[in-house]
Amino acid sequence: MMREQNLAKKFFCYIFFALFVFTLLGILVSDFSSIFSQLFLLLTNKGHVYDFFLKCFYFSGFILSLWSLIVSSWNQKGNLNIYFLILGFCLFFIFAWVFNLCSSQNPQALLDLVLQQGNLKTQEGCQKPLDQWLILGFFYITFIFFPLLCRILQYQPNLKNSLGALLFLMQPSINVSIYVLMGFALQSYFDSVCYIDMSAFILGIIMLCVLILKQKKLFGSYEIINIFLLCVGSVVFIFSSDLIVKSNFVARYSFFLCAFVAWCAEWMFAYAKEEQ
Repeated sequence: MMREQNLAKKFFCYIFFALFVFTLLGILVSDFSSIFSQLFLLLTNKGHVYDFFLKCFYFSGFILSLWSLIVSSWNQKGNLNIYFLILGFCLFFIFAWVFNLCSSQNPQALLDLVLQQGNLKTQEGCQKPLDQWLILGFFYITFIFFPLLCRILQYQPNLKNSLGALLFLMQPSINVSIYVLMGFALQSYFDSVCYIDMSAFILGIIMLCVLILKQKKLFGSYEIINIFLLCVGSVVFIFSSDLIVKSNFVARYSFFLCAFVAWCAEWMFAYAKEEQ
């Protein structure tokens, strides 16, 4: 089980690194080249490169969920609730992938169609649509605040309880939290009136630093490298704030989706191999 988890960890570390380098180069070229000053904006337009990344992540999530469902069913020892949970993820990924493919001729955000709230603003001065705030809130709570706080307090759910065992199985790793933080770092730091996004990001960084001081044993070579990339990316994104504010949300969403699929890979691999 540990071997498969380590392989998944290494694989998504490489994917995260490639996505980070691509994003960083796009921003730096746009900032320092007058000829290619619109490059990053073009890359983040709907129907372009980052939309292709989303398609790849959706399809990878579907294949991963389907594999986990087949392996777990083959073992015939699994928890029925977890089977349905994995099936739900499988259906979500295939729906998102097919929808993204079908909408390539007339691209639009998936949540815009589901929520019909694409142009709503949560309050005056906060220029993010409601669907973006929902995505940000979900990832902040699920992958940053809750898991980091549990690790800082060294809280572990009761493994004898079915819900506690499920929460322990699905606990995001440090690397997944770092992937999500990179997506939060890719924001405009000086253009928001409410500063909710920036304040939450700073709080997440503080919690990560506290965790490093309290539990250094949780941080191996991959975690340290990813933290270094997070620091470099944050500095570059701060100085490129004027460019980022003009770009599409899809670049941030790519990091979130990378983290989401990596998280699914971690606990689904652990569950599927546990049953063998």
